[in-house]
Amino acid sequence: MSGSSTRPAPQAPPAAPLRLAVVRYLISIAFVVIAYALCRRFARPLMTSKGSSLTTMAVVSIAWDAVKIGVPISDAFIVLAALALAGRLVRGQLRVRLPAPCLVGAGLIGFCILITAVVPVAQQYAATRYLISNGVAQTLSARRILDIAQGAKFELSMLVIPVLVITATRNKADIARLADLWVISAVVSALVAISDAAHLTHIYLTLLIGSVQGVDLGSNRGGGLTNHADHLATVAVMTLPVAVTWLARNRAWRIGGIGGIGVLLLGIYASGSRAGLVSGLLSLSLGLVFVERTRRLLIAALPSVVLLLLAAIAFDSHFIDSVLGHTRISSLSGSYSNIARQSLAAQAIDDFHYRPLTGIGFDVSTQAHSIYLQVLAAGGILSTVGFVAYIGGVASTVRLWVGGRYDALSGALAIATVSWLFNGTVGNDLVDRYPYIPIALLLAVWHHRSQQHTRWPSELATGRYIPAATTRVDHRHDLVAGGLIRR
Repeated sequence: MSGSSTRPAPQAPPAAPLRLAVVRYLISIAFVVIAYALCRRFARPLMTSKGSSLTTMAVVSIAWDAVKIGVPISDAFIVLAALALAGRLVRGQLRVRLPAPCLVGAGLIGFCILITAVVPVAQQYAATRYLISNGVAQTLSARRILDIAQGAKFELSMLVIPVLVITATRNKADIARLADLWVISAVVSALVAISDAAHLTHIYLTLLIGSVQGVDLGSNRGGGLTNHADHLATVAVMTLPVAVTWLARNRAWRIGGIGGIGVLLLGIYASGSRAGLVSGLLSLSLGLVFVERTRRLLIAALPSVVLLLLAAIAFDSHFIDSVLGHTRISSLSGSYSNIARQSLAAQAIDDFHYRPLTGIGFDVSTQAHSIYLQVLAAGGILSTVGFVAYIGGVASTVRLWVGGRYDALSGALAIATVSWLFNGTVGNDLVDRYPYIPIALLLAVWHHRSQQHTRWPSELATGRYIPAATTRVDHRHDLVAGGLIRR
């Protein structure tokens, strides 16, 4: 993959609208089958009931938001899983605990959603607020519907996804399986982006044409199975530290970890995301540093990495320029993007000034290219306080040292969350579902630890821990088969 200055923009193969729709549906069905196969291979113990099976399918497909059969397949699995578990939750057969700050934060945001839906912003202001996008003002009823819909997505991400993950898992091994599936799904999406960038396939463009508005289909940026190239970069950035934990497992997982990390980095490059490149290197470095085994690998491999970089520069004197050009760090595309983002930021600040307490409504929650400006413009001070309380509640549950030893999985999930919050300064995925997977997994760790009062391993992958008490006689066999412990 060379720089954007020399590589022509990929073009989807010409096709009639009906034929293109059929191809798009066939591709989506194929990836549903792939998702099911991945769940059966890497999370078979979770495929034992309807609710947990649907939740597992939702996790593996949650970053594939361009894969749709009418609606994104992950949304369908989330709704079906929620319906399957709702009855048991109402009857008290399932008990789920969430930290109080998380509930308070989600409650404040829900209050703002209700207020802005009942008392929407004046139509005169809405008609003149857009600076560079959505130039045609929406009607009051359309804005109200979008406000409620986007707010519901936000609440679903913060509350429903953690509840589903908690009810689908029984212990740390199940949580690790879901984390692995999340990483594998990101690797699959990155592979699609790499294949498209090499002009072997046109999956990204085929999935988007006619189904997504506001995407530059003439761009040479690849989005894999996501709705936007920036989404692919964010998912790759967040999954990198979890992929690092594979390096501390058995040989098969170590090989998978090396390959997976390489694919995710190439996926970030294919996405052309500047923030993704910076955040990805930071996320990977933190993941390597905070695990003892990989820290030693980092020290040993650092000279080789430097030599490879120097060799690449010596082989191609334009190597650095190609990387900087493709990732738009030094390109006209990046400059235009900066101007657009500054306009969006100014508009978000104006929105906040117009209604500072509760915001102007979550119908604008995807516009400002910063999750912090998004929540400020959409929900005002109250929603911002709620979001901070929610993240603080998640942070209060993290225990990186258990029994005097480092918990590698919790550490990787915490780094993934911090990476999203860092990348979110220029990202616009506040109400998307995929950034909340590591949060849901962290809350599941906290819930099961507090409920079961069992020993939680400091590093599940080291092979030093075998659950002392389980309800399944074949549980140790499942752990061995999954590569989570050694024989």
